[in-house]
Amino acid sequence: MIEFLRKIKKDFLKKYLFSYFLYIVVTVLYMCFLIRDFSVSSLLISILVFILISGLFLFVGRAILVQFLNERLGSQEVISRSIFKNTRTVINNLSHEIRTPLNAIMGFAANLYEEEVDENKQKALLAIKANSERLFSTAKKIIDFSSIETGHFEINKEFISNHALLGNLVTKYKGEIDRKNLRLSIINTIPEHGLVYTDQNALFEILEMLLENAIKFTEKGSITIESSYHNGELEYTLEDSGSGISDQQKDIVFQLYRQGNSNMDREYEGVGLGLTIADKLTQMLEGSITLSDSESGGARFRIIMK
Repeated sequence: MIEFLRKIKKDFLKKYLFSYFLYIVVTVLYMCFLIRDFSVSSLLISILVFILISGLFLFVGRAILVQFLNERLGSQEVISRSIFKNTRTVINNLSHEIRTPLNAIMGFAANLYEEEVDENKQKALLAIKANSERLFSTAKKIIDFSSIETGHFEINKEFISNHALLGNLVTKYKGEIDRKNLRLSIINTIPEHGLVYTDQNALFEILEMLLENAIKFTEKGSITIESSYHNGELEYTLEDSGSGISDQQKDIVFQLYRQGNSNMDREYEGVGLGLTIADKLTQMLEGSITLSDSESGGARFRIIMK
């Protein structure tokens, strides 16, 4: 929509400038016709008047035209905000309609799995549970990204337990890590009872997105999460022994809907929002996130926040 309005304005301005060019040509020809009887002083005065009128025509006329287009079509900023607001409302409703039944599906699947003794039925129930969790995670990412882009994701910093946060992260992904037979190591140099000042929900989601990415692209080996606090900076590193990423592709992994390798879109599930969300939330926490190669050939993400 915004591009459409921009194109309309551009087309109108082109027509305006073309009309102005014709005005100059006609005026010059008319003046050439009259200068036969003009004195030098009269000619100079005519040229000066022409320049003033032309400048007035150019700047005032252009301002009037732009104002007219803004009034008739609406300013781009207002329209952009309206579109984002409406889009966010639709996404919120859609996310609610998806997540509510998924909660019921996951709950019943888990209960049936615990009571089921047939191995084939257990596998089927696990597949239902896993795919429901995938849909639930996708819906959550979409709504979170929408909230960030429209400025509705609020940052509320407080003193939190880093030890508890990492523990909750490990608990949430222990099942996936065990299913892939990966080794997860946590190196926390912050004292167990030490507190850090940050937004717990935002920080947890950043680490969550990075850990999901590491699990997805690590078929065997290990994942290491390290946290530290020194010189007034909170630092996290997440390193895996996965497939890694080439130098040419490092710049695009944080871009919207992009994976490190476009061929991976079909091989690995995901909508390409995880690292984008992690990057945007890190910026909102006044931090930075960088990507490099790990010693084992995988990826190494480093987050620094004040």
